[in-house]
Amino acid sequence: MKIKSIALLLVLLLVAFSFTLTGCEPEVVEPDPEEPEPEEPEPDEEVFQLVIHDPSSILTFKEGLPFFKEEVPKRTGGRVEVEMILGGALGGFAEQPDGISEGVFDMGMLAMGYHPGKTPLWQVSEMPGITNSIYAHNMALVEMAEHPSLKAEIEERWNQKVLFPGSMDTFEMLTADPIESVDDLDGYSIRAIALAATVLERLGADVSAIPGPDVYSAMERGVVDGAVFPVDTFVDRDLHTVADNLILSGSLGFYFGLVTINLDTWNALPEDIQEVIKEVSEEAIERNIEIYLEANLAAKEAYEAAGTNIIRLSEEERARIQEVNEQIWEEWVAEREGQGYTEAQEIFDLWVELVRKYEEIDPYADQWWPERF
Repeated sequence: MKIKSIALLLVLLLVAFSFTLTGCEPEVVEPDPEEPEPEEPEPDEEVFQLVIHDPSSILTFKEGLPFFKEEVPKRTGGRVEVEMILGGALGGFAEQPDGISEGVFDMGMLAMGYHPGKTPLWQVSEMPGITNSIYAHNMALVEMAEHPSLKAEIEERWNQKVLFPGSMDTFEMLTADPIESVDDLDGYSIRAIALAATVLERLGADVSAIPGPDVYSAMERGVVDGAVFPVDTFVDRDLHTVADNLILSGSLGFYFGLVTINLDTWNALPEDIQEVIKEVSEEAIERNIEIYLEANLAAKEAYEAAGTNIIRLSEEERARIQEVNEQIWEEWVAEREGQGYTEAQEIFDLWVELVRKYEEIDPYADQWWPERF
């Protein structure tokens, strides 16, 4: 037995030796390198803190601001920290220009529909009946921000710099009753804001400006019979569960805002950080549109599941609404000229020109639901 054991040991040693000679060694598996730690600022580098305030209970511009909040610290190697406060703890939309201007917070959104008197020239971008393309609306806003008068209204009057615009989708109506004619709006109780409210009032509707978070309860209790929001917002707020009719007019305008930063805060940032913020801001525009497209298509599924009645107003009825829209355009120009803004007509014409330019190259035009008029 002892001899057999010795023989077996010799065989094993010879086999091992042969593997060594032929290079057939067992494969050594290297451990995966660890994920690199996030870059930290150097000990002597100043860390800048930015506070963003959004009064909405849901993110007004979907992922544009969260994208900014995530990317700026990452791309500056931790030299910028971003905090975002939601829900109006520091004031409502009407107070946003003042809060940013006075440095209560560094960044936020100027939602023109809530303070038209504070940004009178920028109201041109709310005009109903001009476009229903969220892409054209956003891209035209980018160029409008460079117009001397519009730039001065933000920088000189409100001590702010525009970083990027954010448009929600075009306004439409969701109602408890089918609305197939402008005549059906006479005396109809509906929630609306901004110039959409003006249009509906002139069409005979009984309009109220109920805050967004309270609209579900108001519709459920019959305080109002309808509301005006973008198509996806109706679903975000579950309004499609208390009203059965989505009315498509394509003419009620947009709710939009400008994401701005306090000008003193901006000027205090090093140039390289400013460049990162500009880069991220530009990307945030496209990110916002893409997220709205996703939300739009998700809303389509929600309406189909709920059995919502989709009513597309006839060409004749839309023309009746457009008459009111065009009256509002003319009145806006006349009112601004009366306030001393002699460039009002030029600004309006430029807005229409830019929107038309971007409508022609809208890469999302055939993807949106419902099909645009």
